[in-house]
Amino acid sequence: MHKCVEIADKALKTKNTQIEPIIALGSKLSCAIGVRTSKVDKTKRGKPVLVCASFCPFCGEKLD
Repeated sequence: MHKCVEIADKALKTKNTQIEPIIALGSKLSCAIGVRTSKVDKTKRGKPVLVCASFCPFCGEKLD
């Protein structure tokens, strides 16, 4: 887990909140910070696309 997520989780704990990590299973196990998305047309079937940040939204460091 990226250090900024750990820092943010400690700060959010008093509000009973935490950053929700996304675990990706593939050729290697990786953890990312997700960007919340929603459907534009809610009447259409299917879920919205999952988007992961390439850079930390807190410090700007490139994520693995």
